[in-house]
Amino acid sequence: GFGITPKGAESLQMSMQELIENPVFLGFYSRYLRIEKTDKLPWLQFWQAVEEFRVMPSSTAANKAAHEVYDTYLREGSVKVAPISTDTLSNLRIIFQRRIESQGAQRALLPSDTFASAQDEARDELRLHTFDKFVGSSYFNGVVELKEREKEVPTVRHFYYLRRLGV
Repeated sequence: GFGITPKGAESLQMSMQELIENPVFLGFYSRYLRIEKTDKLPWLQFWQAVEEFRVMPSSTAANKAAHEVYDTYLREGSVKVAPISTDTLSNLRIIFQRRIESQGAQRALLPSDTFASAQDEARDELRLHTFDKFVGSSYFNGVVELKEREKEVPTVRHFYYLRRLGV
């Protein structure tokens, strides 16, 4: 607030998508939520759990991961709540209720995009409710510093170390 921005932040443009696609930047953001916005941390944890499920090969382990996501964030009475619309939530609850009721359906592999719309909604809510404040926080300085280092031009010293490492 008050027009004060971290050093270098005014020249650094970054989207929420770029932030969450970089595991190191995501670490800074996660720490910010864990310390400054604890009520929003489950939103990111939901997004991450869905991302882990999404990249898993189709298998019974992936199905188990999907059920864990459902039980943790979407089941009625869940301790952690994902910020998704009632329509999306209703559709997912129907899918999982049918799977629970039908033994044969439990063995059928869930497609990797099962939670796609819910994940998109969670990302959008995070962007709306936390991203601007993160960019204005001291936690963003780590991201700025790393982005600045990306621009460094290798010097003889860099090549010397690479040679010493045998690369």
